[in-house]
Amino acid sequence: MRWARLNRGSVPAGSTKTLSKALDNGKTVKLDTLTGSIVVLPPATGDGSVFRFFVTLAPTSNSHIVKVANALDTIAGVLSITPTTIAQAVTADTAEAAGGTDDTITMNGTTSGGIIGSWIEVEDVKANLWAIRGQLVGSGVITTPFSATVS
Repeated sequence: MRWARLNRGSVPAGSTKTLSKALDNGKTVKLDTLTGSIVVLPPATGDGSVFRFFVTLAPTSNSHIVKVANALDTIAGVLSITPTTIAQAVTADTAEAAGGTDDTITMNGTTSGGIIGSWIEVEDVKANLWAIRGQLVGSGVITTPFSATVS
């Protein structure tokens, strides 16, 4: 798999954003609202499109959510989650793998990541499949950010 190194600027997610391959490919999407941002990826076709997500404001209510466009698409890959304190990191640093049916990433600003500095990169590697990697910053007892919510 190739991880493209495009730099086409950034775009705010706001409360909700549906990404477009034509307009947003290669851009960094800033997760930038205290009430959480919901971002919908375009359908996965295998064209190599890449989107990056960077948390610029941790959500204090709701969550930052990145999800696929339809019930056929899924996410595969690993996100590392590191707690904010050294004491937590010694016992709680973890890597979470997306399962075969996962289609949503939820960063709640604490246990599933989403603290400022968290980042994710997704690549459209084949029809119905987004590859993912990234580093999340969390706090407390770390939990998985992955789930299957798109129907």
